[in-house]
Amino acid sequence: MVSLLFMFGPLLGTAVAAEPVCAESRSTVSLDATVRRAEDAFRALDVEAFSAAATEAREVLPCLSERLTPRMAARVHRLRGVEAFVAGDAPGAEVAFASARAADPSLSMDLVPDGHSLQLLWGGTPVSSATRPLDPPESGQLFVDGAASEARPTDRPIVAQWVADDAVRFSVWADADTALPSYPIALDRGPTAEARRRARRRKIGLGVLGGGAALAVTAGALHAGAAASKATFEADHPEWTRDDLLRVKGRTNALGTAAGVVGACALAVGGLGVALQW
Repeated sequence: MVSLLFMFGPLLGTAVAAEPVCAESRSTVSLDATVRRAEDAFRALDVEAFSAAATEAREVLPCLSERLTPRMAARVHRLRGVEAFVAGDAPGAEVAFASARAADPSLSMDLVPDGHSLQLLWGGTPVSSATRPLDPPESGQLFVDGAASEARPTDRPIVAQWVADDAVRFSVWADADTALPSYPIALDRGPTAEARRRARRRKIGLGVLGGGAALAVTAGALHAGAAASKATFEADHPEWTRDDLLRVKGRTNALGTAAGVVGACALAVGGLGVALQW
């Protein structure tokens, strides 16, 4: 770490500059190439090349005309984490690295050799599941780290995009406390994701209750059959043989057992259906 800070010392205090104003649209291929140049320069300890490429990556991101993949979002977070590390901001590097791992768990810290302090920072902050809801846009959809989302993490940065009418309206890297650029919010927000989940759960529960009711009817029919068979068995049949008696007795017992089993299933399925209503 000491050697890297010595090599990249001229960048201290400059790695967290404000986002530039977009001048022209750029492609994800352009962003990929720029981030790759920054990664290669960091591996080679090329201070000037790293500074130029990292700055250009900041300029390209808000100008994207295409939606990011989770992998590309993860690499943007990793580059931001490296910038924070170079600037001496270890906590900033850790949360950026956590965002990178959340966006693409297959991404690794392959910019430095094993045992390097960056490797420790890479896995230093666990990826939490805490989120807060995002206001739904009037049109289109919001994407967080390359995936459509209605929420954002509460404790780490994101790469956010708003896509509407097949066009990217904004692309931005925002830390946990930074608001997204303004966009028209849907007045009728409709049910929340949690409300939709509960509605689906209740719908499934109603289906399960219906299955339980059908089983209960079947159990009743089996019980009635068992009762009728028992009455036949207990009636006076002088002409019956011992085999006739055993046959009717076996049928009665089988119907009674089946009625009990199906009845128990009906109770279990009905209980599950009731539980799904809550």
